[in-house]
Amino acid sequence: MYSALRHLSLTLVLAGLLAPLPSSAAAKSSVRKVKKPITVFVNAVRYGKNDVALKYVDGDAQGAFLLGDEWSKASPAQKKEFISLFHVLFSEIAFPKLKDNLQKIETILYGDVEKVDGFTEITSTLVVLHPMKKQEVKVRYRLSKTGSKYRLVDVTFEGDASLLTHIRQDQIQPLMKEGGWAGLMTQLKARATEIEAKNKG
Repeated sequence: MYSALRHLSLTLVLAGLLAPLPSSAAAKSSVRKVKKPITVFVNAVRYGKNDVALKYVDGDAQGAFLLGDEWSKASPAQKKEFISLFHVLFSEIAFPKLKDNLQKIETILYGDVEKVDGFTEITSTLVVLHPMKKQEVKVRYRLSKTGSKYRLVDVTFEGDASLLTHIRQDQIQPLMKEGGWAGLMTQLKARATEIEAKNKG
């Protein structure tokens, strides 16, 4: 009996030692799959194609982060309206900051793919051309995955809080505290109308 158990234990240990390590090819493939939507998003923002960029953004995941428990209480119609209005604001608030950092990119270097809190994250180093010397800007992207499709949720520049964190603290939370869901939507509608009118003009 003892001999049989000892033999089984040795077999399991050896199986663990001899198990194949993660393939570098598989890791590179994972990075490529995550890079693809980021590259399309970055190029769209860089050249002012906001409508294209927003197709690669996960509004539902953003709503859940921004509104927490209130998001789960909202109806499908309320969520749809929020995403539509918020994306007007998101493209106005976040995209200009991104565009400023993307204008003089020489190259983008990507790190490894990581899993964090149920999301996929990857850090990129933007090598930016500068009159005096090259500069490097580190940007971390958080993405959701539905099936085989990745979509962007949030962006963080090194040394700063994420874009959604700023928006939640500076915009969403004060409006929710003041007027609840109804007040938030009223303000979003008003702000979205202003932005759309300005863009048309």
